[in-house]
Amino acid sequence: MTNSMDARLIVRAGIKDPGVVVLKEQRYVLGRANFADIAFENPYVSREHAEIWVEGDNYFVKDLGSKNGTFVDGDQIENESVQLRSRSDIELGKGQVIVTFQRCSATMTLTTSPEDEPDSRMIFQANDELVATATAGLVVDESTREVLINSVAVNPPLSRKEFDIIAFLYKRVGQACSKDEIAEAGWPERPDAEVSDQEITQCVHRIRRRLDHVVENPEFIESIRGFGYRLNVSPATKTEATG
Repeated sequence: MTNSMDARLIVRAGIKDPGVVVLKEQRYVLGRANFADIAFENPYVSREHAEIWVEGDNYFVKDLGSKNGTFVDGDQIENESVQLRSRSDIELGKGQVIVTFQRCSATMTLTTSPEDEPDSRMIFQANDELVATATAGLVVDESTREVLINSVAVNPPLSRKEFDIIAFLYKRVGQACSKDEIAEAGWPERPDAEVSDQEITQCVHRIRRRLDHVVENPEFIESIRGFGYRLNVSPATKTEATG
């Protein structure tokens, strides 16, 4: 017996435990309301936040007038619908909840009984620690090109290059990012020219100094010796060597 589970959502952030929703229906409403098909008990998610539906062989998503916005692969969507690609990241509430859309490349064999299949309606509880620190940490808002710490915007705003770098690190929050990747994000006008380690180090140093104006010695950006940097949305607990 086979089951044509063609697509699924992998819930990766904003909840206590990861979860998977197999998309078996034509439409799904994502939101905080009890009647939502996929419900997130997260204060940054609107009651009816976004909608996912299928047309033919393609899946689409649109925002339903949410307060904190819906983003696909880092870009905010507003009135338009966006076609989803396999491994597209959907963010609800500026990254407070992150789900990854995934297409199955082939028909899957059903090895469990129907009662064991994932429910088409799932309720995800908020990660209490994440919610508690959401307004007490660092947020990068690409729609306004603002960086906020403890809900306070860094002012004056970062330069274009500084913002592009911290926005790239924010998309990879908690992950080690190489200097080559940072150079590509911060200096797109020099695709074939080398960006020196000194240029990258100085730019990161300027970003750190800008963050210092909001929180003294925040240590949001960690140095990884001989490799690059890592961004934390809350201050790091230990200091790495700079450079």
